[in-house]
Amino acid sequence: MKHFVIIGGNFRNTGAQSMTYIMVDKIKEKYPNSKVYMFTTNQEAFTNKDRYNFEVIPMSRTTLTYMASSKKSCKFLIFGLIKLLLLKGNQFKEYRTLKKLLVCCDGVFDINGYAISSQFSNRHNLGVLNCADLFISADIPFYFMPQSFGPFDYKENSEYILRRLRETLSKVTKIFVRENEGYQLLNELIGSSNLVKSYDMVLQTKDIDLNSIFKHPVNIKSIDIQTKGNVAIIPNMRNFDHGNKEEILHIYKTVIDYLIHRKKNVYLVSHSAEDIEACKMIKELFSTEDMVTIVTGKIDSLNFDDMIRKFDFAIASRFHSIVHSYRAGIPCIALGWATKYKELLEALGQVRFLFDVRHLESAEQFISAVSEMNAKYQEESSIIKDNLKKIQQTNCFDILDF
Repeated sequence: MKHFVIIGGNFRNTGAQSMTYIMVDKIKEKYPNSKVYMFTTNQEAFTNKDRYNFEVIPMSRTTLTYMASSKKSCKFLIFGLIKLLLLKGNQFKEYRTLKKLLVCCDGVFDINGYAISSQFSNRHNLGVLNCADLFISADIPFYFMPQSFGPFDYKENSEYILRRLRETLSKVTKIFVRENEGYQLLNELIGSSNLVKSYDMVLQTKDIDLNSIFKHPVNIKSIDIQTKGNVAIIPNMRNFDHGNKEEILHIYKTVIDYLIHRKKNVYLVSHSAEDIEACKMIKELFSTEDMVTIVTGKIDSLNFDDMIRKFDFAIASRFHSIVHSYRAGIPCIALGWATKYKELLEALGQVRFLFDVRHLESAEQFISAVSEMNAKYQEESSIIKDNLKKIQQTNCFDILDF
């Protein structure tokens, strides 16, 4: 029996859930009798673990770092004992589980959407590298599935971090890179022998076999949206980190006023749990307006595609909300900040509908794009579908040698 580990999904948002399901499905497609383990710290995943045809394994970064270290830290034992006494987790059980997997594991798949970059802390980067080192040192194939990389402009301990990147990433079995910019940066850092340029796995995948994911048939609950002429607004709390919060909210206020004036029903959709707060902020601007509604009910990767088809178009900020929308043929006006947004919209012929939250100019430009989309959303949908067909002719799993 084959044993495979998935890390980085963690079910922290709808995109991460979708990538996990796709990865499990593709493993099961190749090895139907294999055992698949998902490392996570997500409480919801533990709550629902009995539903799945894969094992949900509690695994903290502390345990992975401890196992990867050549100098075992006493802090692990001390903090582990404290947590055990306080009934807040069992790092010793995690340690034993990990030791067993290091003996039998046949491959590890990192499905982080974005984890190695100077935009994150050095500690975060080293945590990802330590995890890879742990499995590589045990001669277990390690794969970074399609994700973003870079920039590598580290402000502190730059030489050390770059050295660690070179040492670890050069030993990874395959690195699937979503964007050209990230591919070029990695090529300059480690060469191209283990690099593969690939579109996002969610965008590439047409459908999955739910029987490979769930032990029993699942009831996919539809999101009840009965109106016509609908526009989805899918915000992202991280936009407020990269852009001016008041400026972004002003854009939303202006564009929703515009849409209401044109008899559009506006629905605020949370693609990640943390974005519920952003939806509430926007709704507060229209507290007495019935044409602006926060979508209730659990939105996940299984019902999002059906729900988004009930909209003419979306104004979206979560990367995978845009990916999911495109996969359903629904056009988007995108508010983002990273290269991944630009290259995604270029691939689907939609780059003129991209706005960078770091450099928002005027609400008039945004309204102009909304006006164009409102007039041409059916044409844009056709363009997206044509480009999607080309993208889905191949996918990263076709060349995955596990």
